[in-house]
Amino acid sequence: VTGVQTCALPISSAITPAAAQAILEYNVTLAAGSTTYYITPIAVAGVIKVIDSLGAEQTVISGANSTAITATANGVQTVYISVKETGKVAKIYTLHVGEPV
Repeated sequence: VTGVQTCALPISSAITPAAAQAILEYNVTLAAGSTTYYITPIAVAGVIKVIDSLGAEQTVISGANSTAITATANGVQTVYISVKETGKVAKIYTLHVGEPV
């Protein structure tokens, strides 16, 4: 599976480690006071889905923003990015998203 090449997040956000297709789990720190955010996954092949912490699933075109995801105030939420190529098992990326401590 090709997987996510990179993932863009709102300005003033930080993702660790740096996005790469071989790394499947990330910590994302949003700017303090963020109420919503978008995920912009980029993959060279496959269907990309973003699944928020409530289980709402949306299909996203490579390089396009997801719809707004509501940030959890003073907490961390888990968001998944699934990349599925025809005839292959989906590759799942896990993002732990929250405000700075």
